[in-house]
Amino acid sequence: MTNPAGRVWENRVRDFLAPVFPGMDRAVKHGRFDRGEFINTGDWTLECKATKAIDLSGALDQAVVEQGHNNTQWHAAIIKRRNHNRDKAYVVMTLLQFRELIMYLSDMEADHYGDAS
Repeated sequence: MTNPAGRVWENRVRDFLAPVFPGMDRAVKHGRFDRGEFINTGDWTLECKATKAIDLSGALDQAVVEQGHNNTQWHAAIIKRRNHNRDKAYVVMTLLQFRELIMYLSDMEADHYGDAS
């Protein structure tokens, strides 16, 4: 992202997610081989967008491509919502990815609480 608003947005997202990803920082850009906006995000690739017009498809496509470059399990596009606070931003992923995440969390919960079946 080359616009100043984009850099400010990335910093705001980084600061907000820092408790979840200790050591998270903005990544060095690698052109068409970018790996997302941040480093030290575990098994996540995150793509930030702060544009006047929202392009969900484009942001999501970019997150998926960067996930491939980064070889992570999860991806998300974090899109600035105009005239709203940072915590009201949109987080977008494919339905397939969402389903896999819910299944993963359900398995973790079953392991934690014991399978009732």
